[in-house]
Amino acid sequence: MNSTIRKSDHHLEISFFLLRWLFLISAPIVFYFLHQDAPAFYDWSMFGVLWLFGFIYMAVTQAILHMSKQGTSLYFWNTKGGVIFDFVAFIWLIAITGGVYSPLFPIAYLIILHVAIYWELKGAVLFSFLLSIGTTFITIIGGTPFSTNLWLVYSMNQLFMLLMGLLGGFLVTRERKHYFEKRALEEVAKMDYLTNLRNHRSFQETLQNYLHTNQHFWLVLADLDRFKCVNDKYGHEMGDQVLAKVGSVLDYGVEGYSGTAFRYGGEEFSILFKSSDRDQVAAALKELKDKIENLRFLANENEFSISMSFGCVECTETESSNLVKMADDRLYEAKRAGRNTIIMNKTWIGTEQSHLEREYSEGEYRVEGK
Repeated sequence: MNSTIRKSDHHLEISFFLLRWLFLISAPIVFYFLHQDAPAFYDWSMFGVLWLFGFIYMAVTQAILHMSKQGTSLYFWNTKGGVIFDFVAFIWLIAITGGVYSPLFPIAYLIILHVAIYWELKGAVLFSFLLSIGTTFITIIGGTPFSTNLWLVYSMNQLFMLLMGLLGGFLVTRERKHYFEKRALEEVAKMDYLTNLRNHRSFQETLQNYLHTNQHFWLVLADLDRFKCVNDKYGHEMGDQVLAKVGSVLDYGVEGYSGTAFRYGGEEFSILFKSSDRDQVAAALKELKDKIENLRFLANENEFSISMSFGCVECTETESSNLVKMADDRLYEAKRAGRNTIIMNKTWIGTEQSHLEREYSEGEYRVEGK
């Protein structure tokens, strides 16, 4: 969720950088005509220093924007710190282009919108007041005669800055709120309420994403052994407790192995390991199998344990309509081999299964390989 917002903010940041370049390029043209009308009032040397400062700042920060990784402290200060530059540059520019009469005064509205993206309503309103204080200070020290016209222009500028802060901040805050509410509903729709794992729908979406983006991954289907006996002997409420505990073990157990666990349906679960390391996936499954086998449950003063069987296939290609079926076949083999067993199959999509050679390792742990 946050990554999606960062991508959106990154695109907006690029847009603001382009607008800054536009103003930087057009500023000398505007200043030239202002200087033509009042050469004694507009100082070219001061403008040149400001323009050079702006050019250097823009070149450096835009290089950082494209080279630094989003979410890092360098990226944070480069983007959000740009607001400080905007404030200094704006006050400086207004001071040398006519104060409140400056034709460049509307740039303030753009800066306020920029602030609203990061700090929403409170930040936008606060920054509006800071700009108001800055422009008021420039107006006072600028020596401009306090006429009715000056007060009218000054008052309207201050009013519009405040309104822009309120409106911009309100719109961004409302947009972010709606976005988070939408994402929260989408997340709820993809979660299994009992095990707190992602559900079958989320599994199918993730699987298709892996296939379409050329991910190298392992698909695992896992099933609790003789789970019907638990429901029949101890009741469905105890069965739900077992499923919830197993879901927790799977969820935490795959974290360190680049895996994601799902509730496939009933007492069946699925796991996607984004890995090309067969030994790592095998170790993860063995660890999960042992943890589940070591679980103990108490019902009607009777203690009981459970076990789980696993069927696993590897995918290194982009298409496989039979991938789930292949994993299910491996799971069936694990059940038929005595349950509480792992069957792995190193599969190259497009290779006939008859070309695969079966080999067995010690005890209950079996592996199929090419």
